[in-house]
Amino acid sequence: MTHWFTADPHIGHKTAKGNIIELCNRPFRYIEEMDRVLFGFWQDLLRSGDTFYILGDIALNKPHAIRALDKIPRGVQVHYIFGNHDESHKKHIDRHKRVVWSGDLKSIKIQNQYIVLCHYSMRTWKNNHYGSWQLFGHSHGSIHPWDRQLDVGVDSAAKLVGEYRPMSFEEIARFIADGMNPKFLAQQFGKSPCWVGSG
Repeated sequence: MTHWFTADPHIGHKTAKGNIIELCNRPFRYIEEMDRVLFGFWQDLLRSGDTFYILGDIALNKPHAIRALDKIPRGVQVHYIFGNHDESHKKHIDRHKRVVWSGDLKSIKIQNQYIVLCHYSMRTWKNNHYGSWQLFGHSHGSIHPWDRQLDVGVDSAAKLVGEYRPMSFEEIARFIADGMNPKFLAQQFGKSPCWVGSG
């Protein structure tokens, strides 16, 4: 069984104000192409018995959120952390057949590693002085890994693994360790290693 993490796929996100490809400079020609690529990663990586933690903003509306959850392979247990774009369709996410848990904040333990999950980056979190991690989304890859924190969203994954896909627990463990390395931060995120924050 593998534990997978993602956030902010923004499936189907195109509005009069713009689309997620333009807003986050994603390398796709159109939204439908982006959706197919993201769904393809889910289908290729996730297996029955796996656990999939989605840390918010799967889509902007109910139809796209339901469509996205339907694309997750059968037998995968989804734990959903609500994001800022989930407000209008929370109950539909909560009731979906793939979703076994949903809420705003979740604490888990994998291989004796304590982890706090939230859509947002936190300045402090439960057991952070004892080595716990905090995984988040929302920032679309604009916040460096720092102090055992990691943005697990698809835009951050593109910088870390080169693909807009979920990251496994094992990959995250490596990136959190690497996140203490200033050279790694500069190479992957292109900003000062001392920089922490969004913008």
